[in-house]
Amino acid sequence: MCDDRDDVLHTLPYLKKTDTIVTTVTLIYTERLITMNEELMNTPIERWGAAWQRFMKANYPDEILQLKANGRWEVIPRLIDRESWQMWELLRKQYAAQNPRPKSFSEIAAWEKTRSLIVEHEVMEQVVLQCRE
Repeated sequence: MCDDRDDVLHTLPYLKKTDTIVTTVTLIYTERLITMNEELMNTPIERWGAAWQRFMKANYPDEILQLKANGRWEVIPRLIDRESWQMWELLRKQYAAQNPRPKSFSEIAAWEKTRSLIVEHEVMEQVVLQCRE
């Protein structure tokens, strides 16, 4: 049954146009990927990415040579920065939803400090302090 269906597909008159469309989509995808890489490489390595590089130097120095050879040593920290900031925003919102902000100044200061410590710890543990290849 599958063989019969293959024969029908091979006789379709639009096979050449399909190849052209696939090629066009591939080129568009490739151009978009190049643009995304250029965008990524134009952004500086920020706080979370630098922390990841320090973590890798301290714990996985043998992996760094391979990452540099593959060109990923400069890419991964930028991706970590992006992922960390997204997680940071999400966790801040979740903490605020679960723990309503108090009214008095001293309670607000303690609430802000607690939220900051919890969010920073989670981001470091779940995103930054991970060996990536």
